[in-house]
Amino acid sequence: MRRFFLLVPMIFLSLGCFWIPPTGTPTQNPTEKSNLLWFNPEGCHLPCVWNIVPGETSMDEAIHIIETTVPPEQIVYSGLFWITDADGSQIYIEVSQSVSRIGNYVRQIAVNSYIDGEIATLGEFLDAGYVPSQVFRNKVNGPGGVSLFILFDDNRTAVGVFDDFISADTPIMNLVIIAENEEEYLLGGNRLFQEFFTYELSWIGYASAQEYLDLAPIN
Repeated sequence: MRRFFLLVPMIFLSLGCFWIPPTGTPTQNPTEKSNLLWFNPEGCHLPCVWNIVPGETSMDEAIHIIETTVPPEQIVYSGLFWITDADGSQIYIEVSQSVSRIGNYVRQIAVNSYIDGEIATLGEFLDAGYVPSQVFRNKVNGPGGVSLFILFDDNRTAVGVFDDFISADTPIMNLVIIAENEEEYLLGGNRLFQEFFTYELSWIGYASAQEYLDLAPIN
C-alpha cells in the first residue's frame, strides 16, 4: 500500500473539469531546488508556488492570482483550488493568510495530492539538496506503511509521505511552504501536528516502515 490520507478530507466541489497546466512537464531528474514543481508557471521557483510566495505575496494579491488563472469551477473557496496532473488526478493547492494583527501576507501554501496526484518524489527533493532537519511520525499509520512529515533545513519547506519503504520513489503526498521565520507556526499552530504528527523521530534515511515505527520518539 502506497497511498494514505494525511489530512482530514475536505468537501470537494466541481470535480469533473480537466485542467491543462500553464507550463512545463514533470521533471525527471531535477538538480536544483527551484526546479521541482512541474505545475509551476515559468519563472516561479520554490518557495514560489503558482506565482505566490509565502511571506512576500499579500493575501489579496494571492486571491487575485488564483481568480485570474484558475477556472472558476476549480476554485473550491477563496484560497483553495485544484489542478489536474497528466494522469487526470487532482492536486489541491491551499493558500493561508497570516494573522491579521501581523500582516496581510500569505503565511502558508499547502499542496495535497490525497490519493494519486503527482507532486514529486522524496528522492527528487533530496537529490535537489533538501536536507531533513526534523522528522515526525503520525500516531496513526495505515497497514503496512508509515506516515511521516519531514521538515527540511531551510525551515520553510516540509513534505508528508506514506510508504511501506521510505525510498527515492516514495511519493510526496503533502508539500508545505511557509513564510520565512514561520516554522514555529508550522510546528506549533498547525492542526497536523496538534492532532496527528505527535512523535518526533531521528532521520535514518531510506528505510522500511517498520524501522521507522520501531524508533523511539525523541520528544
